[in-house]
Amino acid sequence: MQAKANRRDVSANKKRRGARPAASQRIVDTAATEFLKHGYDRTSVEAIARRAKVSKATIYRAHRNKKELFRAALMEFAVKSSRSGFENLASDTRSPAVVLREVARNIMEFYLRRGTRRFIRIIIAEAARFPEITNDFRMSMLEKTYGPIERYFMRLHDEGVIHRTDYRYITSVFSTLAIYGFVFLQSEPRNNEADYAHIDGAIDLFMNGCFTRTAIAGQRTA
Repeated sequence: MQAKANRRDVSANKKRRGARPAASQRIVDTAATEFLKHGYDRTSVEAIARRAKVSKATIYRAHRNKKELFRAALMEFAVKSSRSGFENLASDTRSPAVVLREVARNIMEFYLRRGTRRFIRIIIAEAARFPEITNDFRMSMLEKTYGPIERYFMRLHDEGVIHRTDYRYITSVFSTLAIYGFVFLQSEPRNNEADYAHIDGAIDLFMNGCFTRTAIAGQRTA
């Protein structure tokens, strides 16, 4: 009796923490894979159920329709993608040039992943049909990925390193410089040396536009 009570307590604790049961997680993961592979129109709930090894009824108990399942798949990707290692960025005391190069490389690597590029393409493809879903996804990604970078720029401004105060804008500019020319256009084999040269040039350009002259001189002599 005590063992059963303990199991009930564990189950209740998981529910309170918002833990997703294994079958539900498998459904969302499978849906994401199918949507990426076949697109929204060519993906059926039947196919997702078959690959997830659950019944359609099980899917519909958790998701009212395919549209809601599509939303869940996008949000799950946003959550997983947010684990970028930027959480402690605002307290990083290394040279800003070193920190920004590392962040830019992480951003570039993220956008160069095949899965990321597929997600971006499907979001663009479905933006007109599901504007609320794609906007929710975009805002989630912005907050989880851009948020730590914005807070880092705020700290740099407080320390007199940068002179700009439009933090969301310069974060967007920074990210664009990091990935420009790679996400959709790259067709040749990757070359780390060329990638890092691109990052170095992007960071130099960003610093020249946003850092104070004193800070730029200090980074070059560091």
